[in-house]
Amino acid sequence: MRRPVVELWDQVALQSGCSKSEYLAYFHGMTIASAIQLRVLPHVRVELTRQQLQDDHAFVPPQSWRWANDLEENIVAK
Repeated sequence: MRRPVVELWDQVALQSGCSKSEYLAYFHGMTIASAIQLRVLPHVRVELTRQQLQDDHAFVPPQSWRWANDLEENIVAK
């Protein structure tokens, strides 16, 4: 959304995560300010095995990436 600087502050102040003085400093010298409104999406957790990722989605982790359970023999309990 694009609004005059002060008008946009009136709309986003409670969700901005900054103080009015920080906001005004950021937009200093500007007459119009822009903001992107974000919303929280519901978390959908679908668990896939490594094999499913490879077979169904052609996803292969980079070489430097490892599954933690592959390292169990290297982890020493303290």
